[in-house]
Amino acid sequence: MGAPMSRHPVKYLIPEGYIGWVKIKHGEDASPLKLLNGKFVCQIPPDGVLNTSSQLEDGWAKDEYFYYSDQGSLRELRNTGWGGGGMIWAAHSEWQDTSKPARVTESFYVGTEDQYHRNETHPVTKPALSLGGM
Repeated sequence: MGAPMSRHPVKYLIPEGYIGWVKIKHGEDASPLKLLNGKFVCQIPPDGVLNTSSQLEDGWAKDEYFYYSDQGSLRELRNTGWGGGGMIWAAHSEWQDTSKPARVTESFYVGTEDQYHRNETHPVTKPALSLGGM
C-alpha cells in the first residue's frame, strides 16, 4: 500500500453570516479557480453556489474554511467532529457525468452542529439562509 495521493489544498471563502449548503460545481462553463500560494481559492457568492471550469482534484490535503466580510476580513470556521464546535459538515461530491472534463458538484453544510441536524435532509434543494453578521 502506497502513501496517500496529495492534492492542492483549498481555501474556501464563505460570505460572513452564511448558513446553509454550499455547492461548488466543477467542469462548468465558467472561470477557473485561482491558485494562490499553492492553494485553490473558492470564493463562494452570496447564493452559496460557485461554478468553475476547474476540475476537482483527487487526494488528501488540509483545506481551510473562512467567513469573509465586504471589508476583506477573514474569520476561520472550524471543521471538527461531532461535539467539537465545528461549522463545516457533511462534505461530499456528486458526479453528474464521467465525460472529460467531468462535471462534479462538491457540497458541504455551513452552520452549527445543531443547525446542520435541523437541515441535513435536503442538501441539493434546500435554499441557503443568510443571517447577516452572525
